[in-house]
Order: sequence, then structure tokens, then C-alpha cells
Amino acid sequence: MLFAFSICSSCGGSSSGSDEGDSDDGDDSNGTDSAPLLADVNDYTYWLQDIDIDELAASGYDLVVIDYSSDGSDESAFTADEIQELKDAGMIVLAYMSIGEAEEGRFYFEDDWVDSDTKEILDTAPDFLAESNPDFPDNFKVRFWEEEWQNIIFGTPDGNDESYLDRIIDAGFDGVYLDIIDAFEFFGPDGEMPERPSAGEDMIDFVIAMADYARNDRGVENFLVFPQNGATILDEDGSDEYLEAADGIGAEDTFYIGDEDIDNDLDLDNADFITPYLDQFVDAGKTVLAVDYLTDPDKIDDFYERAQGRGYIPFCSTRDLDVLTVNAGHEPD
Repeated sequence: MLFAFSICSSCGGSSSGSDEGDSDDGDDSNGTDSAPLLADVNDYTYWLQDIDIDELAASGYDLVVIDYSSDGSDESAFTADEIQELKDAGMIVLAYMSIGEAEEGRFYFEDDWVDSDTKEILDTAPDFLAESNPDFPDNFKVRFWEEEWQNIIFGTPDGNDESYLDRIIDAGFDGVYLDIIDAFEFFGPDGEMPERPSAGEDMIDFVIAMADYARNDRGVENFLVFPQNGATILDEDGSDEYLEAADGIGAEDTFYIGDEDIDNDLDLDNADFITPYLDQFVDAGKTVLAVDYLTDPDKIDDFYERAQGRGYIPFCSTRDLDVLTVNAGHEPD
């Protein structure tokens, strides 16, 4: 979400997709043989706000996750030349894109959908728009299975209605980093708005359809797809196809999690719960991009050791993701 994340630092682990990537033969309509693209990735950074393309290009990271726009607006979208500058520097470039929430200020968001002061949803809003996120009031949950929302996200390559994914593809990004995958939990049977029993399967279908559109309809054969969080979706029907379509997963707050924005204490109970899901990505030859929000050097060192020990690629930063972070002792190689 806009103005809601922090940037990660470089990692020194080895890519979990380097040796096992040949498990995808590249012939399946949803899968992709991304091993050649990801094989040499052993560090990455995550930067969403106030991005400086020249500074980023000089940083030496193997892979970068950035917004497709310098401030989130369509007017400030990065050009194909700017994305090519990063690729010429040897970087794989993923575009951050939220598919489980809609955000004010994005090209698709209409002023008459919500009251800008109270964040109340107005009668003029589309049916897919649900309640505001209390942590980020400018972001609104969406009924992601609705056709109108999915048409905003992908599948209209031309004209004024060009979709979000088409904008990203046309700018030359190597792939997408999909946020709010865990919206399926919010709308699912045990969620805060339990109106969609099939929410987990719907999210799986959504991600697979996006991957298929980019790789087949748009012809970007090795277009990378990284869901962020929501790893428990692997418990849902269709998870094998989801795992095949994804090139990896982004994982926030795996080892250090709590009520603070940064430098929470080590939480091994959370780690013991979530790492078996992340390990399924590793076992499938996929890449796990792990970010914990830390600035304490001892915690950072411990996080890197734990993440690398499981085959994840680690990165640490502040949650605002508004600077290019390089962690001492874990600089990009």
C-alpha cells in the first residue's frame, strides 16, 4: 500500500530457486521456468517510497521490489527507460501491486467512491469496495473475486482502461510482487467479514489467472509472480497449481514480530507456525524473499542467520520502506 511499507536491506543468502528450478518445465500454461532468471539472486531490496532510480541502480542489489510509480500516482509512473536503467545494472525488477485492497490516489480510484474525511463508502462506489483498513485508512478491502476489480488489475491492454498489470508489463518490469494475498482470510469463513466461503480458492484462481495472462496473453514467458504473505493459502484446494504458478513468496515478520513497527522481540512461536509453509516454497525450488523490520544490529544478524539457514533470502529495514537500506555486514555482493 502507498506510504505503508519500509525498505529492506541486502541479503547474503543463496537463492532457494537456484538448484531445483528445473521442476517447472515451462510448458504448463500457468508455470514458468524462472530458474535462469533467479539462479544468481542472493540479495534483494524493498523500496516503495521516495525512490531514486539512479541511487538504486548503483546499489548492487540482485533483485529490487519497487512501486511502479515514484509516488503511487499514474502521473509519476516510472518510464520504460527508468526500469531499463535498473535492468542494465543487472537487477531483476519487481513491481509492488496490491490486489486485495484498493488505495486512494491510484489511477483507478474515483473520488466519489468514499468520503475523503470519514472514509465512509458512498453509494456511488462499486460493489467490490469493502471497509477501510484501520491501520491504513486510505486503503480499502476489496471483494477480489468480483469481475470489475479483476478487470482493473489485469486483462485490458489498450486505451484509457489499460489495466494495472498491463501498465507494469509495458513499463518493462520483470514481474510483480502481489500484496494483500491474505485478503482471502478476511473474507473467508473465519475472517472479520466472513461472506465468501470460497475466498481461498478464489484468491488462488486470481493469482493463477494473472500469471497466465502475463505469460501467455501478453507473451512475457518468464514473467515473475511473487505473492507476499498469505502462505497458509497452501492449505486450500488448488494449492499445487498456485505453487506451480508462483516463482516464490515474499514473507514479512517471520522471526521478529510484535506490536512495534520495528525491532520487535524474537517470536519463535510465530516462526514455528509460518516457516513450514515457506519451506514448501523452498522445497518446490522457489525463492523466498524474507523481510523483518529491524534496525538493531544484533537482531539483524540473528535474522539473517535464521533466514539463510532455511534457504530464504533475507532483508531488513524500517516498515516505512522509504529509504534505500544497506545493513552493515550484509551488503549486496
